[in-house]
Amino acid sequence: MGGRLTISRVYGYLACLIALITTLACLDTIISASFDLSDPLHARGDAYETRTLSSLDNFRVETIARIPEGQAVPDETALDAMYAAARDAIVRTVRLQSLRALTASGLVTIACIGIFAGHWRWLRRLADRADDGLSAAAAPPRTTPAVH
Repeated sequence: MGGRLTISRVYGYLACLIALITTLACLDTIISASFDLSDPLHARGDAYETRTLSSLDNFRVETIARIPEGQAVPDETALDAMYAAARDAIVRTVRLQSLRALTASGLVTIACIGIFAGHWRWLRRLADRADDGLSAAAAPPRTTPAVH
């Protein structure tokens, strides 16, 4: 019985440890996604777009610099429209990915909290049963009084 109890405890503590580590990893994702959601244009160092979209002036300079020689330079209205379209696309993409990460990590965190709490309560019950078994074994045998 003692070996079975030890294996049960090892399983319970491992389940709690794995739930805790998974929760910490999810918290990292939640924090990163929250920052990305708060400033989508600078999310992850502009990994979603190679051009600078933080300002219209920078976008104009970079776009004009990329135009091959001999090709017409777009006018101000066209550049403004290109900037607005690129900016909106990046903002929508970052928001979608951030909300997806927040939702997935949030649900996994909730599941891990449930797994941890359930296993921790189960381990406490195992410990209580083991303590009751030890105290019963250590107690002197009960004798019934003889009635004459």
